[in-house]
Amino acid sequence: MEPCADPDWNLSAIGMPIEVDLGCARGHFLEAMARLYPNRFFLGVERLKLRYEKTIRRVASLENAMAWQVDSRQAVKSLLPKARIDTIHISFPDPWPKRRHHNRRLISPAFLQECAQLLNSSGRLRLMTDHSGYFSVMRAAAWVCNELTEVEWDHREEYPMTEFQKRFALSGVMVYCLALKKVRHSF
Repeated sequence: MEPCADPDWNLSAIGMPIEVDLGCARGHFLEAMARLYPNRFFLGVERLKLRYEKTIRRVASLENAMAWQVDSRQAVKSLLPKARIDTIHISFPDPWPKRRHHNRRLISPAFLQECAQLLNSSGRLRLMTDHSGYFSVMRAAAWVCNELTEVEWDHREEYPMTEFQKRFALSGVMVYCLALKKVRHSF
């Protein structure tokens, strides 16, 4: 799959903090964040074409938001600039609950290490899931990643809820949150 990104966009040249929403779905959270924080730049990454197209329509009128149609792994591995991202949001990635599918899960120690390389010196990674088993996997993966450390989740009221978060709140489903911060190494 080729990324559907405007080749004129150079994220490294953007003169404002950058936040990335990996797996942005239909772009509700991305749009709300871009409207709430006009002095920050928001990039949505979505693999599925129909979701990507809905996201593009949502953010078309915003100058501080855009989206790419690309797999999150590819974006992290080769498209996003290193040491430049302020915050990465990963909300409700597929938990692949069957054991034989666990290798398809997005979150792993290697993936978190790659995400850490994208973060600036005070960058954060925010993870949410409704699956307790996957949450344990996320925490374990973070534990072995020497470039990230767990910090308190920021429960700012102005943070918009994702589509899944709203759905789970209405049905009383527990949401597990993990916030990680880039570790500053002194050599």
